[in-house]
Amino acid sequence: MLHIETDTTPEGGRDDDALVAFLEEKWKPKDATPVTPAPEGATPTEPEGEPEPSEPTEGHGEGEPSDPPAPVEEDLADDRTVSVGDRKISIGELRALAQRDTEIEQQRVATQQAHEEVLRIRQEHLDGLRQVAEGAKARWDEFARLDIEEIRRNASPQEWDQFSGAARQAYEQFQAAQDRLTQLEPHVMQAAQEKRQQAAQECVRSLTDPKTGIPGYSVERNQKGVEFAKTLGVSNDYLNSLTDPAAWRLIDMALRYHEAQSQAKAAKPVTKVPATGKPAHTAQSSTTSGDAAKKAAQRLRQSGSDDDAIALLMARMA
Repeated sequence: MLHIETDTTPEGGRDDDALVAFLEEKWKPKDATPVTPAPEGATPTEPEGEPEPSEPTEGHGEGEPSDPPAPVEEDLADDRTVSVGDRKISIGELRALAQRDTEIEQQRVATQQAHEEVLRIRQEHLDGLRQVAEGAKARWDEFARLDIEEIRRNASPQEWDQFSGAARQAYEQFQAAQDRLTQLEPHVMQAAQEKRQQAAQECVRSLTDPKTGIPGYSVERNQKGVEFAKTLGVSNDYLNSLTDPAAWRLIDMALRYHEAQSQAKAAKPVTKVPATGKPAHTAQSSTTSGDAAKKAAQRLRQSGSDDDAIALLMARMA
């Protein structure tokens, strides 16, 4: 808040002009040059040394938008022709071919998705039919285990008719389910096999891709990975059905680590360690490590998961 002391007031009081003059004198900077007021009616002059503001140039003044960019030349006309080999083809035809190629790719993707959906539905139908066939077989087996001749001798004609009718119905239901299963199962299994082969081909392309695949990956390298995974307890059936590139990369990484460890051990000279007097502790540690490896191998045989394969690898490396 501005505060003006009253003890600095000039004697005899002050009117408005005197107050203004007093304040100007009090707050005037030390290096300020006094300004002589212009006579009444005179035109004020511009201070020396200050250039007059220049008129802004059209389109480049402050706050003014710059000139719009030159219009981009329109795309090639459809009737313009280019040479493709020994043939001339128009730009319009090239555009039509590109559009047609895009439509074909979209149709291919849609067809592939529809095919996979059909396979999924057929697989669900096959699974349900298997359950029906198992239930029909279990019902028929109940009749098949009975002594039919004994039942015939002791049953009344009405009871025998009911029993034989129920047995005949159970057998017909079982036979019908088996026939449908026999007709459908080969087609579903063949389609599933083709899908696995396609997935395997895509997996091979991913692993051998020069940019994103495993460097130097080959059939021999894959076989080494298979044999190495088997030593960790991975089943052959699981490896034959494995089409996930990430899983094969994991196996190859584990194999490379194992090879590096083996090379390091072979290159390192064997140093005899003096006896410490604690042979029992060493035997116990070895036994504990062996038990952990056995448990890991057992879990891997049951699950076949990548995590259990890594756990077994680390247990054997311990």
